[in-house]
Amino acid sequence: MVLVVTAAVVLVASASSMVRARFAEGLNELQTYQSSDNAATSWGQRLRMYERTGEMVCERPWFGHGLGSWQQQWDARITPGTALLRNSTPHNEYLLVAQQAGIPVALLLTTALAASLQAALRAGTAGVPAMMFWLSIALAGLANAVLRDAKFSLALLLLAGVGQALYRPASRAHNG
Repeated sequence: MVLVVTAAVVLVASASSMVRARFAEGLNELQTYQSSDNAATSWGQRLRMYERTGEMVCERPWFGHGLGSWQQQWDARITPGTALLRNSTPHNEYLLVAQQAGIPVALLLTTALAASLQAALRAGTAGVPAMMFWLSIALAGLANAVLRDAKFSLALLLLAGVGQALYRPASRAHNG
């Protein structure tokens, strides 16, 4: 079911000439990318954010740099006056969590998302709405700090919770 939903999203996106053009532009940006704080393209800047954030994770893999530390760490590492300084997250949920709280916590997040997705899958057709939202959250986390950004997280988590409530049986009161 996950593969079907993912394939459907890819097919719909690839049917759009604007989406195809953006991905072609992005692939060209990746081919011409040079590791530098002067990365001027959108995808190039993301690669630089991933590189620098990965370095931060490697410095403190077990416990991270502390909650809310990414911005300060980022500003201290990026060349002043470059476009990269305007960023407030590494545009990757898993890297952000690993940088702030360590790899074990990032793995815990991944495990929690996988468990929610698996529970929705086990529910069959009743779990499809929840599965779609948990999958959206998990995949969006690869390209954005989706749980940090209220515009995304509040709506997606609310809808995932509603979807999950639809397939969970009501709890029964115990007598005695």
